[in-house]
Amino acid sequence: MDNDPANINSLPHELMVDVLSRVASSSFTDLFNSKLCNKDFRRAAEEDSILEHVSIQKFPVMQWVRSYEIDWFINRCVARGNPGALYRQGMVEYFTQLRTQSGLQNLRKAAKKGHAEASYVYGILLVCMGGQSSVLGLNILNAMEKIFISSNSSGLNIFQVCRERIESIFRWMWINNKVIDRRVSSCRHPNPVVRVIETWEGRHEEEDGMSGALVLILAMAFSIGGDAQDSTTLVPAIITFGDSAVDVGNNDYIPTIFRADYPPYGRDFINKKPTGRFCNGKLATDLTADTLGFTTYPPAYLSPQASGKNLLIGANFASAASGYDDRTAVLNHAISLSQQLQYYKEYQAKLAKVAGNQKAASILKDGLYIMSFGSSDFIQNYYTNPYLNTVYTPDQYSSFLVGIFSNFVKNLYGLGARRIGVTSLPPLGCLPAARTLFGFHQPGCVSRLNNDAQGFNKKINSAVSNLQKQLPQLKIAVFDIFKPLYDLVQSPSSNGFAEANRGCCGTGTVETTSLLCNPHSLGTCSNATQYVFWDSVHPSEAANHVLADALIIEGINLIG
Repeated sequence: MDNDPANINSLPHELMVDVLSRVASSSFTDLFNSKLCNKDFRRAAEEDSILEHVSIQKFPVMQWVRSYEIDWFINRCVARGNPGALYRQGMVEYFTQLRTQSGLQNLRKAAKKGHAEASYVYGILLVCMGGQSSVLGLNILNAMEKIFISSNSSGLNIFQVCRERIESIFRWMWINNKVIDRRVSSCRHPNPVVRVIETWEGRHEEEDGMSGALVLILAMAFSIGGDAQDSTTLVPAIITFGDSAVDVGNNDYIPTIFRADYPPYGRDFINKKPTGRFCNGKLATDLTADTLGFTTYPPAYLSPQASGKNLLIGANFASAASGYDDRTAVLNHAISLSQQLQYYKEYQAKLAKVAGNQKAASILKDGLYIMSFGSSDFIQNYYTNPYLNTVYTPDQYSSFLVGIFSNFVKNLYGLGARRIGVTSLPPLGCLPAARTLFGFHQPGCVSRLNNDAQGFNKKINSAVSNLQKQLPQLKIAVFDIFKPLYDLVQSPSSNGFAEANRGCCGTGTVETTSLLCNPHSLGTCSNATQYVFWDSVHPSEAANHVLADALIIEGINLIG
């Protein structure tokens, strides 16, 4: 190919971006020179995808001489969610700057994006924190062994590979410093895996002059890589009440149009088959269960799987199109909140038969209870019911619903529940179906609906504060899904998405039941990871990953 600018200008934009990503990975200087030589290259070089995917292996971990250009580039990579940049930033912050919280957060983000070394270090640090954090750390490390086994010719497993790479980055970071020494001295834990660390610490510092932090990582590499322990869950059971956001198949067993037991629902789930979940893959609660160490999910209570030992890990009573208001469920032929509570009482009796009274009581007391209602109350009842929206203002209806919520929590508390998490309302006005039905062809989210959702969320936060004061030993938290989902909709590209105005299934503007989202729906996308919404109401699995992060962060006190 000659140097005729016309030949360069004729390249597809996507190819230019790919070329520049490779250039940036090899030479920071060459990237800037590329921007100077051609205006199309200059535009392509500003693409966020370059910052997200570019390799930064050739950039120094710690600069001897500060470079504004390199700082600017790395910081933009971090902001764009580049896993390599997040990993480096987290390591430097945690081990050299005493910014432990920020460092942990960046390591966690990189680990969530599949960065092996970040997962490795993050898991080890959690183990050293002790308590429930150590169990979560061991789960992460055990999962690495199962998923990331190396297939290279040398036969090294993932822990050996990580050890070598981490040793290199520690040397760059001037590892003989007080920050690291102090961090390791706090790692004393009764877990037998962690006790190996103490043996390695004294022995290997004398042998090769490594700091305690690197010895910590090497010790864990040998102990975990050699004989990983079985995963342990952070809570004994997960018990779920709610609507389609958390229904895992109960509606498959009742006469209703609100079902998801047919393709293309479930096409990206574990078995590539529909399960009754209103999603292409996993729900946010599934991903939360993964993080908590569960290897199987609590069954839908009405399913044949909800029997015997399967009940030991909890049960799911949720029903698509249900709500706090029982009238919502009646209108939509769903399982009402009152009936879900009755099923829970049945479950208690069945659990006692399987586990014995004492163990059953312990499971119910220490289990995590999740509630997710409200969206159907507004979208499928209040806004479309002339009687309700004449008798109640949105604020009054919110108060009515929150009153039901408070009574339900008190009932659960009376039945033994002590750890309860409740989701807020999402940004209702940003759901594609709500835009279609209530947006009157105006661009953007329907602000009126979002304002109603925020008003409801303020009331439920206030109710939770009051319940904590009234009910001794109750741990209760509100999982805010409004902000993370709103942020995804407002800035999808900043979070790795391409489309937030419509769902993947069909046209993505009205589809949500078998009448509209089905195997014959025209226009269904081939790659749901680019879409914030799967159908016109429910988030995709990719978006659920973001929501699950919020659930874990805001609900950490529930499992402590």
